Amino acid sequence: MPSLTFKGCTYPVKQGQTVLEALEAQGVKVPYSCRVGLCQSCLMKAQAPVPSLSQRGLKESQCQQHYFLACQCVPSDDMTLALPGDQNTIKAKVQWVGEADLGLSIDVPWLSGQHISWQGQPYSLTRQKGSDLAYIAAQGVQLGDWLDVSVPEGQCCYQKTMDSDNPMIIVSQVQAANIASGIVLDALLQGHTQGLTLYTENVNQPESPGVTIHCNPNIINQVTADVARKDATVLLLGEPSFIGQLQRHFFFAGINSTRIRTLRVPAKAIGAD
Repeated sequence: MPSLTFKGCTYPVKQGQTVLEALEAQGVKVPYSCRVGLCQSCLMKAQAPVPSLSQRGLKESQCQQHYFLACQCVPSDDMTLALPGDQNTIKAKVQWVGEADLGLSIDVPWLSGQHISWQGQPYSLTRQKGSDLAYIAAQGVQLGDWLDVSVPEGQCCYQKTMDSDNPMIIVSQVQAANIASGIVLDALLQGHTQGLTLYTENVNQPESPGVTIHCNPNIINQVTADVARKDATVLLLGEPSFIGQLQRHFFFAGINSTRIRTLRVPAKAIGAD
């Protein structure tokens, strides 16, 4: 018989019970509403993969982080649970990236453009070509250190189930150039074929096969002068004022606001494996 571990306590699960039913039977109160998997009020997170049926309707990034709907999950194995607002921490090891930089090895799925927290500060994750590790800008870390960091989160990243059928536009200020490059690399590694355009203030941005790249210190002027397809997914990385101006531009260009995702930078860039 499987069991559920939640907030330090372990509870049994009867055959055929959902996570929500099992917790309720033990007098444990967790959020819920419709009980049929539509409202997502009963969203929870597990430490390990969960039945795929319990993740219907969730975003790819949520599925990769083992989010699930408690009203739809019938456990077949023991599960350790948390609510989305609970602070989950994982171990990350500091390792070399190439010959000079340090990066993190994180034993959970992550995507460029997501972030973790360490010692109360957010750090954005990014990937570098030829390595599963990338640059880390955190101060006071040394090779071989083990850090307690939060589980990677964030939506300003390439999500294959959401983005593979549409062209993608990425617009980045110079301080987010490494993160934008990592998102481009993730898209290419996942086989994106529907058009990929990068607008960046980084005039030293290297060329990349399969990617249309526009480098311009005044990138907003070029973005607003170009015509964007209305079915495009748009990722914006930079200062709040930069993001706000471009959000308005793309919205009035006819792109649904649900297809515009943002990452406010500066947030220290960090690499992960």
